[in-house]
Amino acid sequence: MNTNRKAGRLVYTSEELLALLDDTGRLREPVQLVEGCWYYYLQALTSLENVTMANKCRLSGLSSVTNLNGVTLADRCDLRGLQALTSLEGLTFAEGCWLSDLSSVNNLHDVTLAAGCELYNLSSVTTLEGLTLAERCTLSGLSSVTALEGVTMGNGCTLLGLSSLTSLEGLTMAERCWFSGLSALPVLQDLTLAAGCELWGLYSVRAIKRVTMGEGCALHGLSSVADIEDLVMGEGCKLRDLSEPMQDRLTAIRTAS
Repeated sequence: MNTNRKAGRLVYTSEELLALLDDTGRLREPVQLVEGCWYYYLQALTSLENVTMANKCRLSGLSSVTNLNGVTLADRCDLRGLQALTSLEGLTFAEGCWLSDLSSVNNLHDVTLAAGCELYNLSSVTTLEGLTLAERCTLSGLSSVTALEGVTMGNGCTLLGLSSLTSLEGLTMAERCWFSGLSALPVLQDLTLAAGCELWGLYSVRAIKRVTMGEGCALHGLSSVADIEDLVMGEGCKLRDLSEPMQDRLTAIRTAS
């Protein structure tokens, strides 16, 4: 299924696509990509205007594209090499899309991801405020994000590389969400995890206070924890890497409940 505004010439190969560029790297006429086709070595392409996407198409080497405003993706599109892109403003996502090399994108405000979308190398993003994630979305390379206020997440979302995040206070996580790289968190407090959630890399956490865990949740890397208070655990929850005294404390909490 093709999704963009107007169809044009069917283009099956990278060579055909590149032959239609003008001197500025823009297409001289509308083109329509073909479902499942891969297009490589697109460094000369500067804009996706006049491109009609198709399901499961892959575009690689998009290092000269600086703007995706007005572009509508098709299901499971794969766009790679987007180092020059600074914003996802005006981009419409379809299910299962994959965008990588987003190291220059610094703002995700008012961006809405469809189910199963994945964004990689988001090292310049400092906040997720105003971002809406449908179920099963993945964000990777979030090393500059310091807080998660203002983000809306569906079930099964994954946030990777949260090495600068210093607080999860007040957050309510949807079911089966998965956060990793949480090495800067000093404490877990006032946090609610729905069923199946996991937090990884909690090596700096010294205390767990007023945390509620739904069924099947897991916390990993708790070797520095020295205090546990007001912890509520659902069936099948796991606290990994606790010291022996804290394992005894956890046993006492479970016995008391």
